[in-house]
Amino acid sequence: MFTTQSGSAFRRALILVAALLLMPSFAAAPVHAADTLAAVDVTANGNFQLVFPGQPAQVVGQVLPVYPTSLVPTGTVTLLPDDADTPLDVSGLSNDILPGLFVLIAPPLDLGTHYFRAAYSGDANFAPKTIRFPIVVISGPETATSLALSPAGGSVAGETVVMTAQVSALDGPLTGEPLGEVTFTVDGVDVATVAVSTGWVAVFSTSALTVGTHSVSAAYQHQAGDYFASASPVLSYTVSAPPTAEVRAQFRVSPHGTVQAGEPVTARAVIEPRLVHGPTPTGLVQFYDGSTPVGEPAELAAGTAAFVYQQLGPGKHVLKAKYLGSSLYLPAFTPSRTVTVTG
Repeated sequence: MFTTQSGSAFRRALILVAALLLMPSFAAAPVHAADTLAAVDVTANGNFQLVFPGQPAQVVGQVLPVYPTSLVPTGTVTLLPDDADTPLDVSGLSNDILPGLFVLIAPPLDLGTHYFRAAYSGDANFAPKTIRFPIVVISGPETATSLALSPAGGSVAGETVVMTAQVSALDGPLTGEPLGEVTFTVDGVDVATVAVSTGWVAVFSTSALTVGTHSVSAAYQHQAGDYFASASPVLSYTVSAPPTAEVRAQFRVSPHGTVQAGEPVTARAVIEPRLVHGPTPTGLVQFYDGSTPVGEPAELAAGTAAFVYQQLGPGKHVLKAKYLGSSLYLPAFTPSRTVTVTG
């Protein structure tokens, strides 16, 4: 039997045990902010704008909570060199435009990639954090533009002329992403505007150039103004009338008729003007075995081009040549000669 005194003692013991069991829960509930600072993500963009040698770089970034919360990070972000702790700039966090926004200014840099650190100070609710990020300095903003025309030296009316503009820095290639456009001008009239592409090149092709000598140029510009404009020297380009003169083509082979397998056959193409006392044709001759071109085109010398067929296979071979023409003379095939190779 429990007495009243012993019953009271028992109840006091139960209360004490319950209190001891509940103490960890009561202790964990009131958490002090300093013990549980929330994590943040820090981002920094060192190339928010194009960065050129000798110019300060604007760094734009944000400090945001890692997990959803109604709290907003405060404090500061410090710009540090990658290899030292000397502050280069300090920015507070602004929530006017974007939450946790900061803007830092890096000092002028040389061409290439440079690394920095952005160190968030932390506050009463959020833990400090430091990240590493690059600033890429590209060549420019001054530019130079060159122009090349193909075929080089001139063309024939109706032939496609390719205009290639190359935009570069004053002392080498442009290293940034191609931006801007090139306007091609012929005889003072703008004929095309083309966006620069990979390699800072712009290309325009036309077959509309008329017979005569033309002044051709190219001018680069970037509407946003990040790169300075530049223009190529003016090139003089002559377009000739299409050739109208005809040639008389002859074709000889030696040996001819039947030859032994492995025996070389020498072919000569003779190209002469059809008009008496016409200029001696110049240019190239392509030799054929049937309909297949063989070898590289041979250049005419005093109206004659030669080629040696080596190792013709057994059977009949229809050999011929084609004069490829010139600014004066039209292209023409020679007569063919059949050679039979026996084994």
